[in-house]
Order: sequence, then C-alpha cells, then structure tokens
Amino acid sequence: GDLKGSEEVFLKSFSNERIGLYVMSVICAESGCGTHQCGDWNFSGIMKNGRCQSFKDLNDYIENGIKAKTGKYFNDLDKVGVSNEGLNSVFIGNGKYCTSGCDTWVGNFLYFYNKLI
Repeated sequence: GDLKGSEEVFLKSFSNERIGLYVMSVICAESGCGTHQCGDWNFSGIMKNGRCQSFKDLNDYIENGIKAKTGKYFNDLDKVGVSNEGLNSVFIGNGKYCTSGCDTWVGNFLYFYNKLI
C-alpha cells in the first residue's frame, strides 16, 4: 500500500482531527511515514498471533486495524493530552501498544506530531 495523499483520509476517518494526527504520528514513528510496512497495508505494526497482520486496502487498515485494534489508545491519549507523561502512560509498557524496544518511541511520536500540527 501507498500512503501518498492519504492525510485527508486520516483526518476525516476518526471522531476528531486530533485523533487523525495521533494516528499519522504513530504511522511515522512506526514505519517511517509509511515507507516500511509490517504487512500489507500495515503501517503501524499491528500484530495478530505474534505476526504482522496484513490488510486488503487503506479502508480495511483504518477500520479493522486502527479503529478495531488500537483505537482505545488514541481515544485515551485524546483524554490525557500529548505529553511525555501522557504518551508513556497510554502507549508504553506491559500489555500496551509498545511493550519492548520502546526507548525512542515517545520521542519519535512527538517529533512527527510536532511536524504535523
């Protein structure tokens, strides 16, 4: 899959534009803004049974990947706000979005988020 020109899709696919920005920031942090996919149309490292999950297209990725599997994280972040503390409490740790190798994850998210806003 190719994300070129999809920014508008992300901004309009979620309950508010902030969540679209959070999703795009994770995509950039996880896949170099879509250049390194984990599976077909998987730009954020969504796993299934310990392997990268594939999706059939961008809509499938948004609906059955982002919204269905990781949407809770973005909604929780929207409640606490974007900060080092907020990102760490919502995304980092055992049983959360990033469980290992997360040393630079928050910094990468903030870097891309600040470029997008």
